[in-house]
Amino acid sequence: MRRAAPPLLLSIPTRYAGLAQRRAQVLLALLALAALLLLAWSGVQPAQPGDGGAVALASTIVENIRHGGTYYPIAADALRSAGLPLRPFTAFALPTLPIVAAAVSPRLFAGLLALLAVAVGVAAWARLRPWLGRRRIAALLLGATLAAGLIPAAPLALALLPEIWAGLLLALALLVRRPGHWVEAAALGLAAALLSEAAAPALLLMAALAWRDGDRREAIGWALALGLFMVVLGVHAQAVARLLRESDLAGATGPGLAGPAYAIRALAAVTAAAGLPAGAAALLMLLALFGWTALPDPLAGRIAAVLILYAAMLALVARVGQVEAAAVAAPLALAGLVFAADGLRDLVLAALDGRRITVKRVVR
Repeated sequence: MRRAAPPLLLSIPTRYAGLAQRRAQVLLALLALAALLLLAWSGVQPAQPGDGGAVALASTIVENIRHGGTYYPIAADALRSAGLPLRPFTAFALPTLPIVAAAVSPRLFAGLLALLAVAVGVAAWARLRPWLGRRRIAALLLGATLAAGLIPAAPLALALLPEIWAGLLLALALLVRRPGHWVEAAALGLAAALLSEAAAPALLLMAALAWRDGDRREAIGWALALGLFMVVLGVHAQAVARLLRESDLAGATGPGLAGPAYAIRALAAVTAAAGLPAGAAALLMLLALFGWTALPDPLAGRIAAVLILYAAMLALVARVGQVEAAAVAAPLALAGLVFAADGLRDLVLAALDGRRITVKRVVR
């Protein structure tokens, strides 16, 4: 066995330290191939959150609710006026966020979102900082990458997008969850799903991971949270069905054709990396995802699982266009860059290590 090299930024070796040479070579080749495919991809670039008119539509709905209207008729009229489809029922956002936004002033509403983002940043720092070494560059990099993932919550206009809130609540749920302490996490996950149905797959994933780890009580708790969400979604579907007309447009259904390269770029587009060239942003997101797989900690494993799940959903189900659903998984994504340096170094060393142990018998 090859001895693990001293960590660069972390306080412990990554899970790739001491990996078998053949496995390391395969993983390194796959990572390089993924990077080349991202650079070679020339398809439609993901839009920015809210670029497709989602913010304007949400603002119209909230303003009309403030003037005494009720959500579902107002939302139906707004969708018809914009020429948008009303079918399937998921074309209507869940009413939770618009009703809350209409009940408070816009600045207070945006301030609450900023406070939530700060809470996520503080919780992430508390959970991740102990895994870093004493080098100041590691702490600075962690702070910068956390801020880069939380910046999309800053603009006042984006406060009306439910996916932004759902992403922050889901991130906080992952951070507060510990073995044997999952009730608060499940409650936060349910809150995220009640704001945006795009967060619901994460509840199913968390239940599956808890079942895999042998914690049946936690798995049942996450399943109950998912069940409560499904009840609310059923009521939502019935409320929408009562308003539909035969002339209402239907949106596209069936699997999408976006592809894995688009999925990675969509995740990058909902972070501060969107300000970089498209290829560079995609490579950073790929390295960040790799970094989360490198950290030997259950929290990192769950964050990596959530990112992989939503990347797969964006690649296989989503259609090229708006990327708001990517915001559900993205708030903590770029922090994986802090762990990618050690993980990549350990993977390269394992792939290049061709030494063998030779045993000599000396007869005296």
